[in-house]
Amino acid sequence: MLPALHLAFEDGTTPHEVRIRLSAGARPVGTIFFRCEAVPLVANADALLCLGLIPAMEVGAPLRVEGTVDPALLANAEAIQDLLCSWYPAYRRIPVQAEAAMRSYPAGRGTALFYSGGIDSSHSLAQAKDRLDALVTIVDASAPRRSGPGGERLVSALGQVAVSYGLQPIIVETNVRAMMQPFLGWIEFHGSAMAAIRHLLADRFETVLIASSGDETAWFTPWGSHPALDPLLGTAGARIEHHGLVKRLDKVRTILTEPPLMQRLHVCNSDPRVNCGRCTKCRFAMACLTVLDAAGDAPTFPRDRDDAPRRFRIVDDAIRSEYAHLRDAAAATGRCEGLVGDVDRALAAYDGSKRRRSFFDADSLAVRLKRAKHRARYWRASR
Repeated sequence: MLPALHLAFEDGTTPHEVRIRLSAGARPVGTIFFRCEAVPLVANADALLCLGLIPAMEVGAPLRVEGTVDPALLANAEAIQDLLCSWYPAYRRIPVQAEAAMRSYPAGRGTALFYSGGIDSSHSLAQAKDRLDALVTIVDASAPRRSGPGGERLVSALGQVAVSYGLQPIIVETNVRAMMQPFLGWIEFHGSAMAAIRHLLADRFETVLIASSGDETAWFTPWGSHPALDPLLGTAGARIEHHGLVKRLDKVRTILTEPPLMQRLHVCNSDPRVNCGRCTKCRFAMACLTVLDAAGDAPTFPRDRDDAPRRFRIVDDAIRSEYAHLRDAAAATGRCEGLVGDVDRALAAYDGSKRRRSFFDADSLAVRLKRAKHRARYWRASR
C-alpha cells in the first residue's frame, strides 16, 4: 500500500489565512492556502477530511488527518466511500485515521451560497435570495493576493451583485486546484474543495448552498458536486445543501427576470474574463437565449452572433438531457428550425459515439490510464 496522504494545518495559519501542509507519507508535497479578508476562517479538521478523502481514494493511499473531526462527518466518510466505489469500479475503500470530537458553533449563524456568476449559481441566487445572508466566491490564486486570469472580473461581479441583493460578499483566495490537480481531476474534486471552504466558514454559516450543475438526471451522473455527495460532506451543525436540480434552459428563463444577474452572467470555459461566444458553454447559453427570444437581454455575450458556429458538443448523459430539452423547446417556438437541426445532429453524434465507446470500452481504458498516472505521481512524490 502507498504511504498515507497526510493533511495538517501549518503553524503559520491565522484567522484570515489558513495554510494546510499536504504530505505523501513523510515527504511534503506542498502547501494549500485559503485566504479571506471578509470573515475569519476556522482551522478545523472537518475541512481536512473533505480535502483529502477523494484524492486518497484516487491514488489508493490511506488518509491521515491531523486534528479532530466531527463524528458525523467521520461516519459519513464510510457512506462517501461506498458512493464513490459504486461510481468508479476501480476504487477501493481506504483506511481513514482521524480523532473524533463533537464540535460547537456560535449562535445566530446565517446562510450563504457559492456564487461564480454562471447559470447555475445565478439561478440559485434568484431562487434562494430571500434566505441568503452572503455570497461566497472562490478565486484561483498562485499566492495570496495573486489571483489568476479572471480574478478581477469575479471580484467585481461579486461586489456588484452582493450590493444589488443586500448580501455580504465573501472572497476566498486559494491554490487548492493547482495543488490537487496532479493527483485528481478538478471535475471529480471541485465539490470537495467547496465543502472544505464551507467548513472553514462554519462559525459564520449554518447552511451553505452549492448550485447544482444538472437537472434530475444529475443523480445518475458521477460528478464532483452531486446531490447525493454534497450533503454527506456536511454535518448537522455545518450543513451543505445541493440546490436547484433544474434544466439550464429553465434556469436561464429565471435569470432573465433578474437584471443584476444577466448583466454579469459569465459561462465561458475558454476566457475567464469575457464570454467568447464560441466555446461549448457559450454556444449552449446563446442557444437558450435564442429559444427564449432574449438575445438582446444578455449584455455579456457578443452582439454579433451570426458567425458563431452552432457545432454543439455533448459529452455525457446529463448534458444530453439538457440538449434534448433545448431541442424540444426550440421546436415548439416554430422559429428555430436551424437550431433544431443543429441540436439533432449533436444528439445523433453523441448517441453514435456512446455506442462505439461502449463496444470498445474506451471510456474505461481512459479512466484507468488517468488513474494510473495520478497514482504514479503520488508514488514519486512519496519517495
